[in-house]
Amino acid sequence: MIFTSPLALLLIPILAAAFIFGARSVSGGAFLFPSRSAINYSGNPLKILIVKVLPYLRILSLFFIIVALSGPQIRRSDPVRKAGIAVIVAVDCSSSMLAGDIKIDFESMAAENLPKGLKSMSRLDAVKIVAKDFIEGRTDNLSGVVAFAAEAFIVCPLTFQHEWVMNSIDRLEVGLIKDGTAVGSAIMSGIAALKDVEAKSRIIVLLTDGINNFGSVPPLVAAETARTLGVKIYTVGLVSGASGLSEAEDGFGRKVYTGSQIEVDEQEMRKIAAMTGGQYFRAVDMRTLRDSYEEIDRMEKTVIERGEYEDNLDIFEYFVHAALALLFLEIILSNTLLRKIP
Repeated sequence: MIFTSPLALLLIPILAAAFIFGARSVSGGAFLFPSRSAINYSGNPLKILIVKVLPYLRILSLFFIIVALSGPQIRRSDPVRKAGIAVIVAVDCSSSMLAGDIKIDFESMAAENLPKGLKSMSRLDAVKIVAKDFIEGRTDNLSGVVAFAAEAFIVCPLTFQHEWVMNSIDRLEVGLIKDGTAVGSAIMSGIAALKDVEAKSRIIVLLTDGINNFGSVPPLVAAETARTLGVKIYTVGLVSGASGLSEAEDGFGRKVYTGSQIEVDEQEMRKIAAMTGGQYFRAVDMRTLRDSYEEIDRMEKTVIERGEYEDNLDIFEYFVHAALALLFLEIILSNTLLRKIP
């Protein structure tokens, strides 16, 4: 306990001296008895005890008031958690991500608890599984999600609530955003989510299976912006070697998906990563996709800052309440049980 006005405590010895002096001045009795036996049964023993205690109530009440005047405080501390890393997972949601050409080996099937006999899955489903594992293992990091196609959107702002982040990844679908691939826009959306965050490391993990063909910001210009702001970008290119899908309309205006050969601009992905201090990863199947995210996870490990925020809490009101309670008790006893009749 600490006191903001400790000089007020000097009143306590004065109060003690006054009490002792007052007790001595009234120590003489009004009546003399030859022995205690004459008064042992003259009244209620409890009442006699209360009479003896009554003067102490006022003294104790004054003591609490003095303590309250001294400004008592107690130190309290709240745990503080600072993000070691703030990470945005940017996922390509263009139509080519519907291609079901991501091969699954036995190891991946066991690791991801996938149905037996499953040989391949869509690119987007594979990315969602691996991205969720990536987020789940980083419980002390701020995490968020950006989805992009022809445009980019922050679908989950940075948060420590990783269940919310993983639910946001689950909701990613092809067709919710106009089709296309806007890599530059995805980077800019990630920067927007990260720019005001205080963390030792701020990173974007960007995955795509195509070439930038939409958006007003070229990918390398966006990467330069990220470098200036201290945001590191890791790029992952899905290069399965198979034909992807592209969105089109049939003669009746209905949306259809047709096969087309889409290649990742790996050279540009490498430049983006290199400009910002990150790294490019090439994924061709479930195993290499998972390995890419696991390698990023190993590279971006940092000690989480845990500390305590200290504050002083005023507690003078508790002493005031105690003093008032004792005064009221004295008043009640003096006017009821110990009431004096002239």
